[in-house]
Amino acid sequence: AGSFEVAFQDYAAPLDAPLTTRWIVRHRLEKTAPDAARSPVKEPIVYYVERGVPEPVRSALLDGAGWWSAAFERAGSIDAFRVELLPEDAHP
Repeated sequence: AGSFEVAFQDYAAPLDAPLTTRWIVRHRLEKTAPDAARSPVKEPIVYYVERGVPEPVRSALLDGAGWWSAAFERAGSIDAFRVELLPEDAHP
């Protein structure tokens, strides 16, 4: 399975331990109705595509990543995952 990592140097680590510390980014989805088989989530996962990405790559990213939304819905989390264009006024 793919994942995103956050890596940093921990200069306070013991001498016999590696300096590099790696964490895997995780998301916590909470349903609005925890006991329901299918329910909307309290806070969806939202990823943004930079507006400077040229076509047809931009459309491919939005369409391809959008397939994950269907997977989350089949798993019972409604409107849990979105991929959108970065808002024009956002500072990346």
